[in-house]
Amino acid sequence: MPEHRAAKLLQTRFSGDNPVLVDVGAHAGAFSLPIANLGGPNTRTLMFKPNLEERRLIEQNIALNNLKNLTVFDGAISDMETLGTLCFPVNGNLGKVRVQKGHKGGSKGVDVRPLANCLTEAGVTSVDFLKVDV
Repeated sequence: MPEHRAAKLLQTRFSGDNPVLVDVGAHAGAFSLPIANLGGPNTRTLMFKPNLEERRLIEQNIALNNLKNLTVFDGAISDMETLGTLCFPVNGNLGKVRVQKGHKGGSKGVDVRPLANCLTEAGVTSVDFLKVDV
């Protein structure tokens, strides 16, 4: 799995105290959870996934691996605060879920926020690695 190899490489490059990893579009955590696991208790990980089904997968994986110091945000990231709509593909591929601007009645609404606001809320002042896969 390419994500696991990349995660192992990045983990070896995290040096210093309390590295911070931010994963926007975390899916089930295939990329950031191995880094958090290998990096140990001083690696702080912030993950973003607006889709409840995928967020549950992340939370299950965190519990199964007994990982600490992870924060999973339930919103989407953009350049402004707004309400968006989660758009699910007909084929059920959760990797293709998208957030559309504006909320349409009968669809699933999602909070959309700037990354800087989320980092401030989490008390993060610097980021060692940012992965964006949206």
